[in-house]
Amino acid sequence: MVVRFLLLLLISVTSAAIFTYHSEVHRFGNLSVVYSLNGIPATEVRVDGCIYYVVRSYDPEVSRAFKEAVKKVGETNDVLEKWRIRFGLDVWPVIDMELRAANYSGPLDFVYCCDTGAEKITAVRLSKASRWVNKTLSLVEKVEGALKEAGAEVRSIYVSVSQGFAGVDVFVRPGKGAGLLAKVKNKLDNVFRSYGNTPFLLLINIYEAPPPSPYIKGVDEEELKERYVKLYKIILQIYEDIGMSVKPHDDVLIGIRPNKGIVMLLKAPPNEDNFLKTLTERTVKEFGTCPNGTIIELARDIRVEEPIGVEIPWGLVITETTALAVGATALIYLTRRILRGK
Repeated sequence: MVVRFLLLLLISVTSAAIFTYHSEVHRFGNLSVVYSLNGIPATEVRVDGCIYYVVRSYDPEVSRAFKEAVKKVGETNDVLEKWRIRFGLDVWPVIDMELRAANYSGPLDFVYCCDTGAEKITAVRLSKASRWVNKTLSLVEKVEGALKEAGAEVRSIYVSVSQGFAGVDVFVRPGKGAGLLAKVKNKLDNVFRSYGNTPFLLLINIYEAPPPSPYIKGVDEEELKERYVKLYKIILQIYEDIGMSVKPHDDVLIGIRPNKGIVMLLKAPPNEDNFLKTLTERTVKEFGTCPNGTIIELARDIRVEEPIGVEIPWGLVITETTALAVGATALIYLTRRILRGK
């Protein structure tokens, strides 16, 4: 029962966590660039050599920042919707003619990085069939290179020819997002100016996230499930030992971010320092290592919600795997269009 519950809540947990949000829209002629920074209002806490990123969601300031973030996400979605309408009317008809003239038949949306060989073939075919696609992929490659030079961890690049955009998902440690955003903007401005004649929308999404967890790295699916059950039981036992009543399905949640980092949503204990110290000691004893780098959100009431603008693909969880390595941009735009030849 514990295993199944952890699996079913995998995506909900990672999206329900408190976050902050900052976005900027920059226009370079016909090219529009949207930078978004999805931050974590966490405090770095060190316990016996173990680092935790603790989010106190019961703090009024943190709560206010979260409400403002939700509002700002909605404003960004409005920008994207206006672009899709404009693209469909003014740009797509030209691309459609190019592809049909080249007798192209196949997918119009694809993942363009990170060991996706089959989809790279789709990108090459589209690039040969359309000058617009060729230009936009050239831009995407330069952006990816500049991001990596800036020290960013590029986790996903999702290109939608049918909707005229590309989404680049970048991960960074909690608290490092603002610095990376400033560095990236300085590097990319000149690149964007040289593509000002290309009607295109580029989304650069920076996500503050926990580093890959030592619990997950290098383990197979069965061992991963066993470790999760043990970790879950350790946490429940700590609550029992301090005399605090919690509901396993409501007050103690564990999830995995796409970059294999652990996120916990826990009911706030009366003494947070003692709780984290005990968690560190018991996990080291059980696993030989603490859950280093874990994001722990402490709340008085745990809320599990579907992520904003994302349809949870529950069908992907039926194999009972806890690693869903899908970029955030790809999750938002789940629908793929197919252009079929006459």
